[in-house]
Amino acid sequence: MAGKCRVAVLGGGLGAISAAYALTSEGLRDRYEVTVYTEGWRLGGKGASGRNLEAGRGFRIEEHGLHAFMGFYRNAFELVRNVYADWRKKPDNPFHSWTDAFKPRRQISLGDWDASTGRWKVWNIEMPVLPGQPGASGLESAIEHHVHGLLDWLAERLRTSSFRERSNADLDTAISSAARLKQRPGDHHVGDLERLAAALRRVQGWIRSSAWTGVLGDELRRLRILLEICSAAALGIVVDVLPSGDLWVIDRYDFKDWLERHGAGREASWSSPVRALYSLGFAFYRGLPGRNNAWASAAVCLRVGLELLLASRGAPLWMMQAGMGDTIFSPLYQVLVERNVKIEFFRSVRNLGLDADKEGIETVDLVEQVELLRAAYDPLIEVRGLPCWPSEPHWDQIARGAAIRDRLKQRQKTLESPWCEDGARRRTLKRGRDFDLIVLGIPVGALPAISDELMRSSTRWREMVRGLLTVQTQAFQVWLDRPLAALGWPYGPTVMTAYAEPFDTWGEMTQLIPREDWSKLPADQQPQSIHYFCSPLPDDAERDAADRDYAARRNASVKERAIGWLGQFASPIWPATRLGKERGFDWSLLVDPENGSGVARFDAQYWRANVEPWERYVLSAPGSARFRLAPGSLVFDNLYLAGDWTRTSYNAGCAEGAIESGLHAAQAIDVAARFG
Repeated sequence: MAGKCRVAVLGGGLGAISAAYALTSEGLRDRYEVTVYTEGWRLGGKGASGRNLEAGRGFRIEEHGLHAFMGFYRNAFELVRNVYADWRKKPDNPFHSWTDAFKPRRQISLGDWDASTGRWKVWNIEMPVLPGQPGASGLESAIEHHVHGLLDWLAERLRTSSFRERSNADLDTAISSAARLKQRPGDHHVGDLERLAAALRRVQGWIRSSAWTGVLGDELRRLRILLEICSAAALGIVVDVLPSGDLWVIDRYDFKDWLERHGAGREASWSSPVRALYSLGFAFYRGLPGRNNAWASAAVCLRVGLELLLASRGAPLWMMQAGMGDTIFSPLYQVLVERNVKIEFFRSVRNLGLDADKEGIETVDLVEQVELLRAAYDPLIEVRGLPCWPSEPHWDQIARGAAIRDRLKQRQKTLESPWCEDGARRRTLKRGRDFDLIVLGIPVGALPAISDELMRSSTRWREMVRGLLTVQTQAFQVWLDRPLAALGWPYGPTVMTAYAEPFDTWGEMTQLIPREDWSKLPADQQPQSIHYFCSPLPDDAERDAADRDYAARRNASVKERAIGWLGQFASPIWPATRLGKERGFDWSLLVDPENGSGVARFDAQYWRANVEPWERYVLSAPGSARFRLAPGSLVFDNLYLAGDWTRTSYNAGCAEGAIESGLHAAQAIDVAARFG
């Protein structure tokens, strides 16, 4: 092509923006003219966050849910390091480097239901971590290394327990056999695999032996569960994965069923460590909780579980020290603007149109949601020196902004909803005039509404859109006027999952207080701790475009669920929040600038139902990997894909998958441009 190649990036999430960043990196930016089209007033997609601008709300951070980077992420941390190196920061910016913006969290807690007492207990999992910073190159990740590491970790748990048999000869044999496999990954003899499998089956026989019968205390019960899970996983790898060397041969199995297939009992296969992996991936069919609805690829769960346990650097989790929007998308936005990337906010994609031969994208139909009063929208605000995204648009930059704001508030809608009918005018982008190539970063849940012609023209596209399942999610946040220890939690900062429904995951987020600004409140009314909760949200019905009140109803249901959850399930983890058996949760602990009474103080907290098509989380259902298309698949000759719904190393909804996809989309574009 003569001149620069024009790339239209559709969407503002991690996949889309990672692709825009890569296409404008050193050595590539002279080849591509990149324009990003995104709905609403901010970047981020499901990772967007905003600052509440209402008086007395402390410029508080409001998220779609609980976000963290995992210590085994590679592409994600490499991107963050590069962006922070490129980012021109003001002197008072609190994040001078990426290590200011991300801090390690080494504790992960699990909810552990004790059926004998009928109450919840806390199970803190000890995670070994590798030295150095996450994203480092040269990390050993061959499956053989993980088999050996898994068995070695189990043996260490056994050696440090109070169990009278602190070693097991068959486990030692299995470790030795796994060590030999580790020395020559990919080069396995049938006899080696058979010997290792036989040793693991003897270990499982020992676990079921009389040595473990009787009433077990928490320590030994949990040790037995870990032995069952890990020995079954190791046996499954030896029998199913290593002969072919392909992890994805087990994608067709559900993880808990696959564990049982290789010797785990039903208690172990649905124990807290296993449930944690399902909760991590919102892996419940139609968002319904419980074992019968839990549905997740064995390949995805196994890989994530092994790498979380054995391949994390510094810590299993790295927590953002501000909102995800502030920590990731503000620097990305400012770097892209400096690189002359044009970012068009308030552009809602309504249809992708094919050319006459049905081989490429010819048109993109947009709705320009508002009319701007200036040439370009200026989206950010500054809070304590940090550039941030507000939770609503800058209405003073929008023609008739106050009227639009009031109308949307009355309808309980926002400009981030594709069901919002507000729009200034329609516009069509045309191939050859506005774009040459497209990076599609709009999530798969939103694709049925905008790619009907693509679905009718391509079996592969149709199978992807219909074959990848998604789920609604829900979240709420509370600001308390007591520190964590004063709530009765003795273990320190944590992320806890596999806990009580309907909110099975809790993150202690008090590290965010310095990045908010509560100085207008009296000192004794300011937050002393912050807590985030999230989980799948059960689908009550398929959404109807004519149902104008759907989102409002779902938000109301999340509020009701959150209030009920605090009343019933806060006290097992925060005993000091309970007023008494009959009175329940102490609502006076909630920070409320309006000083409401009782449960009305919850009105000053934050909750949301993530029900818009683009907000729905893509599931890693058994057998669904075959539906995922790679970022450079070119089902249509000028269409590249970017998002955690594409084929990646993890095939899971996560930041690492989205960023990997965006980087691969950019790489595929450049390879095609260079070599045709």
